[in-house]
Amino acid sequence: GLASTVANGKNIPGVVAAINMAGGSGGIPKDRPANPCGPERLSEVYRAAGATAKAPMLWVYAENDKFWGQQVPRSWHTAYSAKGAKAEFVMLPPVGEDGHRAIDQPSVWIPHVESFIASIGLKRN
Repeated sequence: GLASTVANGKNIPGVVAAINMAGGSGGIPKDRPANPCGPERLSEVYRAAGATAKAPMLWVYAENDKFWGQQVPRSWHTAYSAKGAKAEFVMLPPVGEDGHRAIDQPSVWIPHVESFIASIGLKRN
């Protein structure tokens, strides 16, 4: 998710949209659940990417993400969107024991991806 967000800020030719699925850095769920190290530094990375990004994004996190928690991803999204980058934010309800692994349960997030794809005018094959 972090890599796709930074790459989106590079405006790579042919890229029409990107998805951030639980992206971040500094999470240590065993020692610091929902309390990553240096989230404000990562906000600056997201802010820089958002300042140049042209393609819309979908950001998907879960309420019970043990790496980031609920509030940190929201602050990263705010930083990314601060200069006008388009990014839809979805906070899923709790998913399993650790929502950071929501990717393993596609039935939870696929409806949001399909809605996002339709909202930007793309059709599913």
